[in-house]
Parts: sequence; structure tokens; C-alpha cells
Amino acid sequence: FWHFEVEGAWFDLQDDMKVAEECILYALNKVLKENKKELEILNVDLSRFKKIKAPFKRMTYKDAIKKLKEKGHKIKYGDDFGADDERGLAKYYGDSFVFVTNFPLQLLKFYHGEDPKNPGTGTNFNLLAPRVGELVDGSQREPDLKKIVERLKKAKMNLGASDWYLDSRRYGSVPHSGFGLGVERFVGWICGFNTIKDAIAFPRTMTRINP
Repeated sequence: FWHFEVEGAWFDLQDDMKVAEECILYALNKVLKENKKELEILNVDLSRFKKIKAPFKRMTYKDAIKKLKEKGHKIKYGDDFGADDERGLAKYYGDSFVFVTNFPLQLLKFYHGEDPKNPGTGTNFNLLAPRVGELVDGSQREPDLKKIVERLKKAKMNLGASDWYLDSRRYGSVPHSGFGLGVERFVGWICGFNTIKDAIAFPRTMTRINP
């Protein structure tokens, strides 16, 4: 799959989300300006894009779990979101984009930072899109070498294989954040496709690996 990745020095979590938001809106406006004819051929309902405005809704993982339980989802604190949970949250908040922050650390990658104001949760976010679910995953990165090593050990990961990454903390780093956006998911959302396979030229499936 195609991945659009961003890393920013001296960025905190709020900066990271703001850039992700700006990237989404810029790309969407660009497509509406230059590819309206193609969208009309695909019978895309252009009116749904009017709902997509900054700032996007922001909520914590804890509040998201509470909302999902209110709506009848079988989920509890500490569970990761399933596809129905992700799509549901975007739907419950007006079929628009929703940032969910501060996931429990055990659900996160070893390099995601820990929020000092909310210990046990990460300085991370998922951006959820209507009908698609998770579109962007990002975080303020963990700056503390010892914490990263502890989390690698806890996850029983090979420290030697991660040594090149640990060097970035051993020999000097700066506060930084980043995110990754799934290009096919974004294209699929814009075009209103029912399957992500329609958003890539040469999809890989259970029975197809070439070309």
C-alpha cells in the first residue's frame, strides 16, 4: 500500500494533528478544484465534502470508549478499536473526521510518547474518517531512551535489531512528532468506494500477488 509520511522537528502532539488536518483539507480542496469532472463520472456526492471543515472533532480514547458503549458497542477500556468502532465514531459525530487521542500505552508502538499529564496513555492520535475508519496514525515520539528500551523489552522485541533507532536517542535528538496517512484509504473515501481494492491500481488479494 501507499503511505504518506510526515515527521516534524520541534513538533508536539497538537502541532502534529494540525498539520495532518491541513494536509487532508489541502488535498481535498485540490481534488475538488482539479478533478471535479472525474468525481462526477464516479457519481460522487460532492455535498458530503461540505461537512469537512477545520477544526476536526477531538476526543480522548477514554471518551471514545464511553461513546461507543452508549451506542451499544461491545468494547471496554483497554480494547483496541475494530473497524466498526472506528467507522461508528465518525458517524456519531456528523459523518466528519474525528481525532482520537491518548490511547493506553499497551496498544501503542514502542516509540510513541507517554503523556506526562495522563500517565499510562500516549501522546498519540488516530484520525477516523466516515465509512473508512482509521485514516491517519500519528504521535509525538518518545524522547527518553530508557523508556523506549523498557517498552522494547516488555514487548519481547530484539534490541539489536532496533539499535539503529536507539542511536537516535543515544547521540542526541530533539522533540519531534510524525504521522502516516493511508493513501488508498483517503482515495477510497473521496471516491466513495466500498472496498479499498478499488483505490489502488494493482491490489494484492488472497489469490493475486502479481503484478
